[in-house]
Amino acid sequence: MTIRVPLVEQRDASYDILIAPGLVRRLDRILPQYCPAAAYAVVSDSHVGKIYGEDLEKRLSALG
Repeated sequence: MTIRVPLVEQRDASYDILIAPGLVRRLDRILPQYCPAAAYAVVSDSHVGKIYGEDLEKRLSALG
């Protein structure tokens, strides 16, 4: 299945990618500061999900 996500924009759509050790442990500060939103989605593959998924889900759930 293919889902098209149109991203035609007339503005600068640049964004920052944070790369640093320990970012997951600081999600409670990082998310509101860098990407405030009503909801978030996490996209992963089966290998990374097995390693980090459960911990990340617990941390995000604790944030509400």
